[in-house]
Parts: sequence; C-alpha cells; structure tokens
Amino acid sequence: MPQPAPIRLPLQFFPFRHEQFQSKEGITAFNGQWQQVINAINAVSGNNGPAVIPGGVDVQGASITGLGAPKSPTDAVSAGHAAGNYGASAVSPQLDIGGTNTLKGLAYVSGQVQKNNAALGNLPSTYAGGGVIDLFGFIVQLGFIADMDTAVFPMAFPQAFPNACQSLIAFTTGPNDRITYASVLPTTTHFTLANNGAGAGAFWIAGGW
Repeated sequence: MPQPAPIRLPLQFFPFRHEQFQSKEGITAFNGQWQQVINAINAVSGNNGPAVIPGGVDVQGASITGLGAPKSPTDAVSAGHAAGNYGASAVSPQLDIGGTNTLKGLAYVSGQVQKNNAALGNLPSTYAGGGVIDLFGFIVQLGFIADMDTAVFPMAFPQAFPNACQSLIAFTTGPNDRITYASVLPTTTHFTLANNGAGAGAFWIAGGW
C-alpha cells in the first residue's frame, strides 16, 4: 500500500536562555531544534530528494530557468519544450490533411474540393449528356441539347436537385435562333424550353440546392 505523505508542521520559534547552554538538557533541546532547521533547509534545497512545497512558489515576476524535459504528466515544461512539442510547427502537420488528428471540417473541405475537381475534369468537351458539380451543397448542372425543334422541348436534369432548381440559363447555338422559356418553371427533375428555329441546339446551366 502507498505510504501517506508525511505531515509537515511549521517550525516554531523556541527561545533559549543562556542558563540552558550550561546544562545537558538545554544542549539537547537546542540540538533538537537546530536539527529541524537543518532538515527543513535540506528538504527545500532538494538534498533530501525532490523538494515538496505544499504552499506553492511565488517568484514575484522572476524567471524559473534550467527546466529539464518532463517525465510525468504533472511536470512543468520550458518555453522551448512547449514550442517544439506543442507549438504551431509541431501541431500543424498533425491537423493538416493526412495528419494523425486532421480537423473534421478541413477534411470535409478537402474532400469536397477533390470531388469538385474530379467532376470538372470529367466534364466532356462537347457537354453531351451534361455534367454535375457539387459545390459544398450547391449543385451546378450543365449540358448541351444537340437538336431542338420549335415545339416545347422537355429536358431531364442529369441529377435531381434535392430541394429545388433555383436558376436556369440557356442560349441557342444558331445565329438567328431564339430560346423560348416555357411558362412551366423548372422542377427538381427537369426543365422545358423551345426554339424558334428547327434543328438548332442549346447550351444550358442550372443551379440549386
């Protein structure tokens, strides 16, 4: 079983009379009192092992120097040790992408950027079939309609919007053609257009949540 910490009592002032130095009892009492003083000095100076000062240490603005590397969770550390082990240069690699303690928000942003880059890289040069980009929850879809006639032309989005299509822009490829937007508003799954020139195509882009 662990031994209880010794009870440290404050030293009491014990005045001696000159008559006591002329007797064995007086010399014995003085030596006992002086032994307590020596023991207290050795304890504070560390000569009897680690100095234990239950009342704390107040250095009144002075610096404590010469700290060694900590060996237990309750050891004090120097500014150099703290900067080298817990400063920005030491912690940032652990919090960065690929580190041992990556921030969840940073990892999410990195994943979204990679996802968006992949989506942009996979978009065909002709826009045939359309493409979808998820910009942190805001979805952008775009595509190309190769051939439209003068009738109302329904077009399905490559991917349904989770809530609503907030914006739609389309323009024709023919120099004298004109896109006509149908009175029906875009839904989460499709939109409707018409063209005044038969056989013309149209580029379109839509965004929503």
